[in-house]
Amino acid sequence: MNERSEKPGYDAVGASPDIRSCLRARRRAIRERLGPHAAVIPAGRAPARNFPANTYPFRASSHFLYCVGEGLENAVVLLTPSTEVLFVPTPNATEILWHGTGPDLEAIAERCGCPTRPLSELVDMLPSGAIGVAPCQSRAV
Repeated sequence: MNERSEKPGYDAVGASPDIRSCLRARRRAIRERLGPHAAVIPAGRAPARNFPANTYPFRASSHFLYCVGEGLENAVVLLTPSTEVLFVPTPNATEILWHGTGPDLEAIAERCGCPTRPLSELVDMLPSGAIGVAPCQSRAV
């Protein structure tokens, strides 16, 4: 149990139901404005840690945070007129060794209020036609 889930208005995963409904409303408003098109919004990735001038930790792009509410490195949200899907990378053995397993897809979906799939499935789910890509501060994907 985390600190946030013990506060009134928060559930077991630490996200307020009001926040999830707000994020859903934001994504729905964007999808309504897309017309027949799709939008891909990347979170970005952390800067290299071996360069002393990179003193800042990872921060997801503002566009991604507006839609998802969480800074999920290398994640991408796909918005189409009829669907919204969050794609997150699946950690490999080395990442699990160094960083732990982290939340699973179901936990992320619950916190963000958005269906969540592995990043490897993004290419198969991209619609044909025009796709807009939101700018990102790093070369994430």
